[in-house]
Amino acid sequence: MLEQMKSYRRLDEADAAFGSKAAHLAALRRAGFPVPDGFVLALRGDDRDVADIEEVVRAARERGVDYAVRSSGSHEDQAHEAGAGRYTTILGVRGDDALRDAIARCLASGQGEPMGVVVQEMVDADVAGVAFTVNPVSGAEEIVIEAVAGLGDRLVSGEATPQEWTIAGTRATGSDAASGPLDEGGARLVADWARKAAELFGTPQDVEWAIAGGRVSVLQARPITTLVEQVPIPVDVPPGYWVREPGHARMPRTPLTWSFNENEAVALYAEASGALACLAGRIIGGWMYMTVEPVGAPPPRPGGGDPTPPAWLMPVLLAMSGQARRRMRTSRRVMRDDLAGELVRRWRDEVAPSFRARIADLRDTDLALLTEAELTAHLAAAADLAREGMRMHFTMSIPYEFGTADLAFTCRDLLGWSDEESLELVVGLSEASSAPAHELRRLSRLDDDDPAFDEGLARFQRVYGCRALDLELSQPTLAESPEIIAATLERLRANDYDPDEEARELAKRRAACTAQARAALSPRDRARFDAVLARAELVYPLRDENVFLTIDAPYALVRYAALESGRRLVRRGAIAAADDVFYLDVDELLTAMRGVPDPLGGRIRLRRGERAWALAHPGPTTYGTPPRGEPSFRRLPRSARFPTEAMMWIGSRIVGLEDSTRARPPAGEPLTGIPASPGSYTGPARIVHEETDFHRIRPGDVLVCPSTRPSWSVIFPSLGAVVADSGGSLSHPAIIAREHRLPAVVATGYATSTIVDGQLVTVDGNAGVVTMHAVPAPRRA
Repeated sequence: MLEQMKSYRRLDEADAAFGSKAAHLAALRRAGFPVPDGFVLALRGDDRDVADIEEVVRAARERGVDYAVRSSGSHEDQAHEAGAGRYTTILGVRGDDALRDAIARCLASGQGEPMGVVVQEMVDADVAGVAFTVNPVSGAEEIVIEAVAGLGDRLVSGEATPQEWTIAGTRATGSDAASGPLDEGGARLVADWARKAAELFGTPQDVEWAIAGGRVSVLQARPITTLVEQVPIPVDVPPGYWVREPGHARMPRTPLTWSFNENEAVALYAEASGALACLAGRIIGGWMYMTVEPVGAPPPRPGGGDPTPPAWLMPVLLAMSGQARRRMRTSRRVMRDDLAGELVRRWRDEVAPSFRARIADLRDTDLALLTEAELTAHLAAAADLAREGMRMHFTMSIPYEFGTADLAFTCRDLLGWSDEESLELVVGLSEASSAPAHELRRLSRLDDDDPAFDEGLARFQRVYGCRALDLELSQPTLAESPEIIAATLERLRANDYDPDEEARELAKRRAACTAQARAALSPRDRARFDAVLARAELVYPLRDENVFLTIDAPYALVRYAALESGRRLVRRGAIAAADDVFYLDVDELLTAMRGVPDPLGGRIRLRRGERAWALAHPGPTTYGTPPRGEPSFRRLPRSARFPTEAMMWIGSRIVGLEDSTRARPPAGEPLTGIPASPGSYTGPARIVHEETDFHRIRPGDVLVCPSTRPSWSVIFPSLGAVVADSGGSLSHPAIIAREHRLPAVVATGYATSTIVDGQLVTVDGNAGVVTMHAVPAPRRA
């Protein structure tokens, strides 16, 4: 009887008449894939015969198992239109009435479109998820697997954040490899079936899967419709030595982000400070690389490796350059007039209050209520704030650099101290970096049903949430990542972190260090030390406060306005998706919002393709050969050399370009880096590449990361220690670790690619050494 009915078949016998999903599943079953058995109803409009449904109900009743009931439309799961999430899926269906209701809901989900239905035996999954046979973001030839414990609907709905595995050739890398729901063996089994599905259908596939009792089941396979065709970018390497630095550009930037290019601001800063060299950035193959460019020097040779002039020759060479002579006149004026002190006064009295007021005004505007013209004006105002913020950010680097460098130089000359020892004199003063974590700690002491908790959480979201987590506008802000805040609160409730006690202990450390220094100095040197320390205490807190007010908050405001603009442009038909706005520069976006006709689709596709190529082809860590030694300016008068020496010192301590490119140690040997925060700690490593990995952190973990930003401070109270690939003693991971009294080692170069997630490591923040212990045996799926 079943074979004679066109509108009802066993799953194996389905074809296009039963919808695309049913046809794909039938093809998989016929090819020997482990697809759960079931039944299908053919595509029909409103004339569905009730007898067809009753045949399915009767057949299902005989098996006595739970079912998953899914729609199967004529266009669903096609190469040009996946339709994922547009129709209805009901899991755990048992009983006649429940099955009739589930079928009716699937039929109705087509909203008049002829709809088939798949009724499959339910898999009671231990772990489930999706597998992409190519990277859906970059298009790279690798299999990306997302897994959650239990049923896969928790992943699709966003209820759970997945564990991720990447299978590239024979190499498998996974987050939570030791303790996640899917082990490497299970990931390789899933990858094998996903790869076979792609071979069967001849196109990259998005495969839903489940594992129960160690057996893999394939639940669905559809073409990946979000793939961007990669567009190769010319890799033009300029002469000199260039380093890819992840602390400030961990991924290729989008055109909207490049609207606020810092290179111009850096050049203005160097001119204003009188520095004879400055950091410069260049895009190579889509990635940001950095170098140090001296003023008045001849162009570097191809490949770098230029010799460094001896100290006696530097004054002569600089005198031959008109630009260098102008810079030295500027530096003498900067030192004579105490520009650094004047900038601090302006920041406190004018600049910071102005930025706070403008941020609050833009932040508290309900964008959805604005007219098109009002939204365009709002976007323009946010963009102006971001541009001004970028320039002010580097201008306000002058007092921070001068004050912090002067403290280190003074302690070196008078006491013979290292940089790390001198920074103990100001530890705990960077209040802006620790304030978000302290506020969350106060919230964690309240019950969720306490009205004060709701009020405090809303304030936290408004004040601290309006901050970019990354220097890339396409990435979500803290306010758009409530799971990060929720997980942080949960961890804080599980530990005894006390910000007030921490502040007292840091104050004791500062006082003890200051007393030790003063006791070792003569009265004359003590007076000099006291003056330098007083200035350092004034400027040290500026850095992260500066970042929050001039970069992170303005970037968040631009992102919010851009996304709202994107939604409006989608409704107009000007762009295909709201996030297309990130592939326009801000002037193009403003032009589009003003209604000026301009075809954008081709431009957006090209730029998406270029960025996809860059993501799939990250360049080497460095290009060129390092210069042979650092130039010495000691033969110049202090007023002419100090701004340059301060800039070079601070740049190496923040970015640590050379230290971050150290050689990889032999297998089994400890990693070495820069000692960034004292102390020793042994605990499990947690590899965190970006903010989406925060949910995996457990109390007491050792954070192992490429670098961090100030906004990462919310996770530090849960940590036991910090290890970073890049950075120096004044990088963000180093500063925040010291504020939280966590041992830290930075500039290891290879921590994230050497340490295994979950591996026990010992972090010696005094010696700058990370020792790796035995890798734990992985859990089975």
